[in-house]
Amino acid sequence: MESMSAADKKIFAAIFFSIFGAVMGVGIVVPLLPVYAEDLGASGFYIGLIFASFSLSRTFLLPVFGTLSDRTGRKPYITAGLFGYTLVAVAFIYSHTVSGLIWLRFLQGIASAMIMPVAQAYIGDITPKNREGFTMGLFNLCRFCRDGSFVACSFHHEL
Repeated sequence: MESMSAADKKIFAAIFFSIFGAVMGVGIVVPLLPVYAEDLGASGFYIGLIFASFSLSRTFLLPVFGTLSDRTGRKPYITAGLFGYTLVAVAFIYSHTVSGLIWLRFLQGIASAMIMPVAQAYIGDITPKNREGFTMGLFNLCRFCRDGSFVACSFHHEL
């Protein structure tokens, strides 16, 4: 079986740890959002809107950014999405209204739509034939195993 080139392994690692960092950050903030929103006076309905706004923007824009990255390249969308995640994370500190939280989550959904399908497509682009399942499974560790995902580094020789 063909293995990944050294350059592609570096790309894989960069994307893996970038997505890991983004997901870790969101994983820390999201559980606290209902408490923060409630402190700002949000009812259950508005807390629901805070979470729904993320899903709404992400749902409609996932295929858009995926298609655009097919045409114009992957790196600009991943970079812009990660930058957007960073800006939103900082903006949460300065948001003192429920409507601000709703808009920030909407923007975070846009950033997520720029990152996730494009990162997966990039991983698909650099994956050797007949290694797609293993490589994508390994990549998905960065999204689902926040604390234990560093175990993935031990698999680098398998790529």
